[in-house]
Amino acid sequence: MNQRNSGNGWSNGASASANGNTDINANTNVNANAGDTKARSASAAKAISGRVQTGRNGEEAAADMLLANGYFIRHRNWRCRSGELDIIAEKDGRLVIIEVRTRRAGGRFGTAAESVDYRKRRQLQTTAQVYMQSAGVQGCEVRFDVIAVSVNSGGKLAAMEHYEGAF
Repeated sequence: MNQRNSGNGWSNGASASANGNTDINANTNVNANAGDTKARSASAAKAISGRVQTGRNGEEAAADMLLANGYFIRHRNWRCRSGELDIIAEKDGRLVIIEVRTRRAGGRFGTAAESVDYRKRRQLQTTAQVYMQSAGVQGCEVRFDVIAVSVNSGGKLAAMEHYEGAF
């Protein structure tokens, strides 16, 4: 963890005396909050694992919806150096690359669909090209979809929207 002295209680353990000399012992209580660091990192890990689980649940719901609507799922969470494709599916002879975005309903950071920005679209397109080369599916028609999944505060599915040909 980066320690900085910005008036928030963090200190690097050194202080300057009135004559300008640095006294490393002036703050003898530097590690008094060391136990808090473990608690903070544990709660941060729990929050991250909660977000990961929410994302997985959203992808599972999206895959179920796609199967119910006649899609054949070729791969899920396909990875290469350039990125990851959440779902690679086929329908009506077309390869469909699907980005699944899961957000809590009423969140502060916009909708799930709005979170697929220009940079993410470029990354998905590049990763799809790598996939098509590796899978030998060059020259086929490709469509990029976004499935926006909203969950309530309890993590249960609240809504799901499928944006076909999103970009």
